[in-house]
Amino acid sequence: MRPPRPQHEFTREENEILAELATWSGALGTLKMFQTGLGLLGGNVLGALVELAVGLSLFGGRKALRSAVDTAGNDIDHLMVAVDKLATVFQLRLILSLLAAILIGAALAIVLALFGIAGALELDAG
Repeated sequence: MRPPRPQHEFTREENEILAELATWSGALGTLKMFQTGLGLLGGNVLGALVELAVGLSLFGGRKALRSAVDTAGNDIDHLMVAVDKLATVFQLRLILSLLAAILIGAALAIVLALFGIAGALELDAG
């Protein structure tokens, strides 16, 4: 069995910062839930699922941050859960950004190739 990790109790000022972060995390999570609904209404199921995953991770981070503020004795454990949840948000956003860049690059390559073929056809016809 692993010995318990030493804990640090946050000061009032540190708790205020964590509480503010929890508020913003919850607000953004709520927005992501709204965007999930809009995605479903618009037929974008994949986008809706991504927004749902981000929203749930933000809500999990908010809950862990609130626990760090509202409880005593486990602040570091709660903070580490919050950091893990927020890391999931960053990972999802990075993956989506990379996929979007790949798709845009592929679309641009196709368009340029089509223009190249069209230009070559014009030269042959001329």
